[in-house]
Amino acid sequence: MKIALHIGAHSTDEDRLLKGLLRNADLLREHGTHVPGPSRYRQLLRETMLALIGSDPAPDTREILLDAILEGDGCERLVLSHESFACLPHRIFDEGQFYRLMGKRLASFAELFRADELEIFLAIRDPASFLPAAFAQVRNRSFEDFLGSADPERISWLELLNRLKASVPGIPLTVWCNEDTPLLWGQILHELAGIPADIPMEGELSLVSEITDPTIFARLSEHLEERPPATAEGRMRVITAYLREGAIAEKMVQDADLPGWTDDTVQRLGALYDAELPSIRALPGVRFLEP
Repeated sequence: MKIALHIGAHSTDEDRLLKGLLRNADLLREHGTHVPGPSRYRQLLRETMLALIGSDPAPDTREILLDAILEGDGCERLVLSHESFACLPHRIFDEGQFYRLMGKRLASFAELFRADELEIFLAIRDPASFLPAAFAQVRNRSFEDFLGSADPERISWLELLNRLKASVPGIPLTVWCNEDTPLLWGQILHELAGIPADIPMEGELSLVSEITDPTIFARLSEHLEERPPATAEGRMRVITAYLREGAIAEKMVQDADLPGWTDDTVQRLGALYDAELPSIRALPGVRFLEP
């Protein structure tokens, strides 16, 4: 069985991917892809991962989990999504390291499902907006406590990805920038679902609709329906052209406000993030999605 595991990161999704796939659950089942609701597996997986710390899974653990998660037969591909798979938001900088626990959690998961084909999906985000958004999910702690000894200017998605590759060698990893998600939304849904790009899914333009003037979006929808592009690249060009014309400026700006931060802070963090992207694109075993 194939297992597609979407692990966040925090503040890049708000469960929209899972909800988008669940809207298409009946269609996906026809293609052998099962998308269980989060209540069927999130707490169960968390408890299982914690129980596996320092020990190997019992031979029947996988079957017990799948019996609890899956409904019905015919599952060829299982899609799981949880932005707190690695940790809760307040532990993102556990012991001063960025997502210290993510590699360990993935290694345990991979060992548990070693007989299956695992794929990992992860969105990354500019630390200038990631940090305020992630901190907003933390209660009763100051920003300094949240960061601990971590330095915002040393947050590195590249370093994290290299750690993940070392923790689960040989397992394919698909990555994209949160800033590109509206443009990539349809592709991400299809990639997670494991179905061909030419099979229409409900909600492929839902994120584009949120950031586009309604009149312009109506024209875009009409264009795609009456003159559908022959390729995914052509479709992306059409969407980009309409976004240039009708994007709502305030919807395109991501909050980057924290006490003591200045415009220079935001620009420095953004520049460091952008500087890593060419190296991330070139990482062996990592597929980088971009418009």
